[in-house]
Amino acid sequence: MKNLEALVNEYGILNKNLKNLKKSVDDLNKEIKNEMVARQLDSFESVNWKINYQTRRSESLDEDKVVDILIKRGLDKGIVTYKPCVNENALESAIYNGSIPADVLKEISDCKIVKETFALVVKEKN
Repeated sequence: MKNLEALVNEYGILNKNLKNLKKSVDDLNKEIKNEMVARQLDSFESVNWKINYQTRRSESLDEDKVVDILIKRGLDKGIVTYKPCVNENALESAIYNGSIPADVLKEISDCKIVKETFALVVKEKN
């Protein structure tokens, strides 16, 4: 097995190359799309490659706007639901002021969700 220094050096070089390749690919992608739009092409074939220009569409509702419209029109009954949520500032104040008993604080502390992610951050030394 390679030692850690060799692994880190190899990783750094490959990661740097990947970033350069990603930028080149992204630039070419944009240029090809622009050229295909200008020529009004849906597909194009070179000697070794075929490329298709596709439009992909996804839709979602702006829930706040829909809720406003339905409420203004009186059509929200049974459609717009209300979910209780914790006002974290008010909770923090109540804890600070001692308004929440210790046993409840214990239960609340068990409700914390801690998420950890791990990442390698590599920078070339100059």
